Amino acid sequence: MMGIAALAILFWTGGSVTLLVVLYSISVFLTFAISLFGLCLYWWRHRKELKVWKKRFSLSLTGFVICASILAVLLVERFAEGGWAAVVIIGAIASLCLYIRKHYHDTKDAIHSVDQVFANQPFGSHPGPVIPDPEAQTAVFIVGSSRGGGLHALLWVQRMFPGHFKNFIFVNARTVDSHAYGGEGAVEQMRAEANATLKYFVDFCHSHGMASSAYLGFGTDVVDKVTKLCEDISAEYPNSIFFTSKLIFEDDNWFTRLLHNQAALAIQRRLHFESLQMVILPMKV
Repeated sequence: MMGIAALAILFWTGGSVTLLVVLYSISVFLTFAISLFGLCLYWWRHRKELKVWKKRFSLSLTGFVICASILAVLLVERFAEGGWAAVVIIGAIASLCLYIRKHYHDTKDAIHSVDQVFANQPFGSHPGPVIPDPEAQTAVFIVGSSRGGGLHALLWVQRMFPGHFKNFIFVNARTVDSHAYGGEGAVEQMRAEANATLKYFVDFCHSHGMASSAYLGFGTDVVDKVTKLCEDISAEYPNSIFFTSKLIFEDDNWFTRLLHNQAALAIQRRLHFESLQMVILPMKV
């Protein structure tokens, strides 16, 4: 996408070095100014935690003022020579990013609403855990951070296949990337949250006298990790069928589908290739 965009701008400008330099300069100093402003906010918000925050804040503020001043001069002096094009292009990209961010925010709110619907799902009175039988019929649920989505799949399977499955296994895989190292203890926090979600599902099943256990994995590619976990579970529980939920939007279109990685379909293809059965359950949001 970056390459296509670069080629489009190259053909649009006709290879004019003067215009390209203006576009480049404005973009670069805008990036510097935004980054340094972010550093200023960071040091200010952590001023009570760091003893040397004043020095770092002053350095970031000085850099921001310099870059913002250069950016302002470029926009004023070179506006008619290509500055307007940079404003239009960057403004369009920023608007698109804000729209995408709003879509993800609305999606999270919708998922949270589903979680609230299932928040009061009553636990049973069965005491103690129930150990799964490897030879029994097993329903394996690939779940995420949404408790509502996991319970939706569990209750759907129980309603459609009453009394068929004796084991209920829950699988969760978390992505370890740059965001996982965003701060001290971020990985440990992610592990704790994932374990808490899995424990909730397992405890819910045990409270109703259903055999249950959970598996957790970490990797740079969720699809690869989930597939590997499912293969291991299938070896341990040969009579397994895999289930997961997929978000269904009321206003579905190609752009909405593009914004979501379709991990459920990718995992289904991989498992079907390994001769493992998987069912995708729709969850309307």
